[in-house]
Amino acid sequence: MFRLQKRIGLLLLLSADRGHSQQQSNASLPTFDVGPDSIEPCAVDGKCDATVCAEKYTNKTGDFKSGVWGVGFHSYVLGLTGPEETKFGVQYYVCACNMKSATNSWSTLSSVQADSVCKINEHKLQLPEDSTETCPENAAGDRECVSYCNDVTFQDWKEANTFPEGSGGMAPVGANDSTGCTCFWADERIEGCTLPVNETSVKPPDDNSGVKPLVAIGLALFTTAAVSEVMTFL
Repeated sequence: MFRLQKRIGLLLLLSADRGHSQQQSNASLPTFDVGPDSIEPCAVDGKCDATVCAEKYTNKTGDFKSGVWGVGFHSYVLGLTGPEETKFGVQYYVCACNMKSATNSWSTLSSVQADSVCKINEHKLQLPEDSTETCPENAAGDRECVSYCNDVTFQDWKEANTFPEGSGGMAPVGANDSTGCTCFWADERIEGCTLPVNETSVKPPDDNSGVKPLVAIGLALFTTAAVSEVMTFL
């Protein structure tokens, strides 16, 4: 019995030592800000090149993804504006060597824990403006709205929004269809189109209906508040 307890104690010590060593290995990986002031272009543009990581980190081991890793897009609004206060956006794709983890802020990549990071496919383009166009029938639903935002609202961004070959991560443009088709890019919210108004859903009260105008106004305010609350949590 004493030998069994001794063996169990030895195993626990070995396990704890291995866990401590692994935590030290993981902790040794730096965390990089992937914002424009902190990241450099990759040696090869257009793809996350595995040979660059292999040359630098041939003997790296650990419980993280070894080799090259396509992490995702970083997007931000450029501080400069045009003569008509037109917004311009900048976007690039981030590659990493021996990535451990990544963090997203809103819908854009913000930091990566890895041996090193770099950027490819950098673009500067004018951001779309809000549209009052009525949504077509094929834009109803979240999936369809995402397609509408990418194919119509952000049609000039098609090349910039294309994932490099073999890479993944979070798509740069998201959407929802709660009040129409709203496109999400970085922390921007751009109205792609609006839902058609159902004229039969709102009618003025009849004189003989017994419904006071104040009740109708209260209903409208309640509806607006509900929509605003839904948008707040998106």
